[in-house]
Order: sequence, then structure tokens, then C-alpha cells
Amino acid sequence: MSSLLRSTKFVRYFTGAARTLIINSSKNADANLLINPKALTAVNNVLLRDYATKKKESLEPLLQKLDLEVRRFGRITKRDIDEVFDELRAKNDITSSQSLLVIRCCGELVPEELPEQRTLLVQKIWNVLTERGVPMDVSHYNALLRVYIENEHPFSPAKFLEEMEKKGLQPNR
Repeated sequence: MSSLLRSTKFVRYFTGAARTLIINSSKNADANLLINPKALTAVNNVLLRDYATKKKESLEPLLQKLDLEVRRFGRITKRDIDEVFDELRAKNDITSSQSLLVIRCCGELVPEELPEQRTLLVQKIWNVLTERGVPMDVSHYNALLRVYIENEHPFSPAKFLEEMEKKGLQPNR
């Protein structure tokens, strides 16, 4: 009983503090209704400057993000792959190792997508890489084979080997 009586004084303190807070916030709200045009112009200038100097997303940070998510979570999202794909289409100087990482990311690392969608994605990426003239070696073809197998994509091994031979590559496995 005594602890109940002692705690009532804290209720009085709480109600007083709450009342003070409400009164002060309503005073601040009234003061905020008056907009200072100079402050508004300054904010607008900052927004314009930030928008104008915003650096375009480059491929390397996106690939580092992919690599980090694969190491940390063992998976990546379709949105991440789409961002990389958009950047691939916009860039012309794609390295061989960058393209290899992107191809490898189109398999089981994107579990939220159906295997058919992942296969379409890797085929679109492959087409962009060949259009850009990215140097492909046996490891690229091995990665593509692995993605096809992970996605259970039906393919003709004879046609695949024939395509490799057209490029002057010898299979290593």
C-alpha cells in the first residue's frame, strides 16, 4: 500500500511534464507555420546542388555490394541483379572478371526467382556481354554451364561445345 501511495507522486510529475510538452510543441508548431523565404531558397539551392552533383552509380560499387551480400547472406535479390544489368547496358568498358561475377550470380544465389526467369536473365546478360565485346574465356562458359545446370535449363552440349570452338576455346572439363 505504501509503495502505491509513493508512486502516485510520480504520476503527478508525469502529467505535469506531459502538459508542458504539449504546450511547448503547440507554440513551436505555430512558429513553424511562418516560412522564411530565405531559408526556403537556401534549402532549394542545396537540393539542386546535390541533385546536379550526384554521381551516377557505377558498376564497381554494385558488384562489391553483390559480392558482400553473397558472402554475408549467401543470396542476392533480383533487384540487385537488375541494377547491375542496367549498368552493364550503359557501360562499354566491362572487364572479364566483372562479367564472370555477374554470370555466376544468376543461379541459385537468387532463390526468390523461378529458374526460368534466372535463365532468361543470364541469357540477356550474356547477349549484352557479347555485344560489348567483353573477352570471354573458358571460365565464362563454365559459369554459364553451371547456371544452366542450377536452373535446370535444357541445353544441347554439342551446340554449346560448337559455340566454344567457334570462339577458338577448348573445353577444360
